[in-house]
Amino acid sequence: MKSTAIVLMITGMVLGASMVQTDWSGGPSGEITTMNWGSDFGSCLGMGWQTQGELHLGTALDDAKVSIGGSLLLRACNANGDSFTDMLSHIGYGYMYLYLSDGDPYLWEPHTIGSADSIVTIFAGDLTGDGLDEAIGGATSLYWWENPNDPNQAWQKRVIDTINLTGGTVVDYDGDGKNDIICMNNDYLNDSARLQLYRNLGGGLTWTKSVLYIHDVAGGYSGPEMAAAYITGDENLSVAVKLAQEPASMVNVLREGPSGWYAFKVLSPPCINTLRVYPSFVDLDNDGVADLMAGGQSYDYGRIRWYKGPEFYPYYNLETNDNVYGLASIDFDSDGDMDIIYRGENSVGMFENTRSPQERFVQRVLMEYPFDGDGLDLADAGGLVAPGDFDGNGVEDFVCSFYDRGSNLYWWRLGEDYCSSGWLNSDILYVYDASWGDLTWDASVPAETQLYFQVRGSDNPGNLGEWSELLYAPIDLSTYLAAGESYMQYRVTMLSDNPSVSPQLNSVTVSYDPLGVEENTGFGLRVFPSPVASVATVSLTLPEPAECTVTVYSLDGRLVGTVSDGSLPAGESALQWDASSVPSGVYFVRVSGLGLNAGVRLVVVR
Repeated sequence: MKSTAIVLMITGMVLGASMVQTDWSGGPSGEITTMNWGSDFGSCLGMGWQTQGELHLGTALDDAKVSIGGSLLLRACNANGDSFTDMLSHIGYGYMYLYLSDGDPYLWEPHTIGSADSIVTIFAGDLTGDGLDEAIGGATSLYWWENPNDPNQAWQKRVIDTINLTGGTVVDYDGDGKNDIICMNNDYLNDSARLQLYRNLGGGLTWTKSVLYIHDVAGGYSGPEMAAAYITGDENLSVAVKLAQEPASMVNVLREGPSGWYAFKVLSPPCINTLRVYPSFVDLDNDGVADLMAGGQSYDYGRIRWYKGPEFYPYYNLETNDNVYGLASIDFDSDGDMDIIYRGENSVGMFENTRSPQERFVQRVLMEYPFDGDGLDLADAGGLVAPGDFDGNGVEDFVCSFYDRGSNLYWWRLGEDYCSSGWLNSDILYVYDASWGDLTWDASVPAETQLYFQVRGSDNPGNLGEWSELLYAPIDLSTYLAAGESYMQYRVTMLSDNPSVSPQLNSVTVSYDPLGVEENTGFGLRVFPSPVASVATVSLTLPEPAECTVTVYSLDGRLVGTVSDGSLPAGESALQWDASSVPSGVYFVRVSGLGLNAGVRLVVVR
């Protein structure tokens, strides 16, 4: 038996329809398929979309040279409880400093915290329970310096233990409201690296020590950076650390289990012959599960690798073309996606998270400086990038150290100038079996700026094909999209040669015939009564028996009901459809099959 499909379709008072987008302030969705553009969009780079009803170029990053000297190690902290992130700095020779920010990149208030015999790592956390961070660090001992919350008083140094400290972090391990310390101890005599817990019994004055995990490898040692996180919100803590393992340093994820700590995953390093690894837990794809990112350095090149949680399999490589000495993640453009900042041997750059499946991360090199061979040996240095809201405006900034490049710190933050370029991809519009009309838009394009569109479409939302040529004026979409292709997407690109001006897009309109068929009465198709308030009769005549399906779709292609699904005999058939569940409007009955197309309209009135 041959097959015939009959579709009953809601339209407006005419068969033509349109989709209009006038707002993008809902933010990026990751390019989902939708039947109605709302305030969301798919993905973007360098665009300002946060204000309702406006789309323009985004704000560019601005850098300020901070005249407080360089630093071997940096850590953001909250030292005095104000809205400005402060900064811990180790400048070498065992000295630690605190720089208090008041929002001005050129005015930092320096304070000497103290010194130790040597320092290879520093980190910060509230150990006394007063809401202010203390400084923690050391090399041959684990120290902490108590925050007096008074710039005129000295920070008191306290010794927790004598160990070969390489990296550490602060976490409330036992959930008692007091921050504890987890750190790595390199036991060179026994060729092992030990993950150790120091439980804070109160005020940071009394501690108990326990060894959580021992990594036994000849010449075993751990790196200067480590990270800890609860991956999926469960009660099992995970720690990522670089551990020596032939033929190169590996990324090790250690996890707490019912019977104690164990090596959950030993991951391939970011690059071949990796010398150093800088791990960090961060949710890069907004799925509520922490991922792992790690920056590496080798003899030849550097790379950042994204290991997708919770299993941490290698998922995405970010090629820096530079050895990585520091790594951080911030949402600098407030779009809800974490971007990646790296401090390289010869550059500072970022990978902006666009949410686009085709261009997930786009690299921006913020500063380049040639290697002169005269810099300090940073082989064991870590923490050369410190993220934080240093100017107190609610948007994260970051500071990079350049101790080995002229003893300078640079602070990057969102400035007042527009980006020179940017693009935005829409969500993927689905219209069942569309016959496409026009693409039009309303925009202001000042002198020294440009705005253009591109489109693409297909019957497969996972493969929309290549973007069209650049479109500077409204066009007939049928030139680029074939009739019957149900999925389409637009991209708008803005350019500016003047950092003080930007184009602005106010609306985008796509017109289409949602069925791609003109009204005709093939198959002897009739629908009556019309107008109808409740039950309508669909009458059609088939030349031979056929499998027929009658379905109801909304104007935007959404299925709202099934009228008939089965065999119909040759000759006339009368099918009934209850219209009481749909709003008033004009319906379109479409018949396709047996090599013919037919359709008629039906008016529903309440």
